[in-house]
Amino acid sequence: MTVLFADLVEFTALSRQLDAEDVRSVVNSYFSCWREVIELHGGVVEKFIGDAVMAVFGLHRAMEDDPHRAIRTALAMKSALEELNTDPESEYGITLQMRVGIDTGEVVVSMDRPDQEVSVVGETVNLASRLQAEAPNDGVLISGDTHRHVRGGFSFRSLGTLSL
Repeated sequence: MTVLFADLVEFTALSRQLDAEDVRSVVNSYFSCWREVIELHGGVVEKFIGDAVMAVFGLHRAMEDDPHRAIRTALAMKSALEELNTDPESEYGITLQMRVGIDTGEVVVSMDRPDQEVSVVGETVNLASRLQAEAPNDGVLISGDTHRHVRGGFSFRSLGTLSL
């Protein structure tokens, strides 16, 4: 499975500039837009956490191009965020940035939690989250395992070795 983690950069600090209702409105716009992009590319939103989203590719049916679709999703999410930032109807006066981390590997999928349809856990999930935290602002950071699946399909720049 391929796991994508995306998070808004310093949203907690930005949210202090807004009323709670406005923060909710911004987050709802962000989540709605990203859910649409994720599902359009064949992913499934596993959960929203604060101002972050975790999406998985290959949940119901693994496909050879799951890692490609996850990267295309991340790039589309980034474009969607840019559009939200330049929306002339936005009255909030803030510019949002994001970070994305993607990893491909084995996971455990369970339906044990009553509050969710499924729960995806494992080192792949943890690594995607850590990669997201290390990604540059408005950047997408992928693991070596994901890179092996998509090499030649995208242009990459190495950040060197990271200790995660």
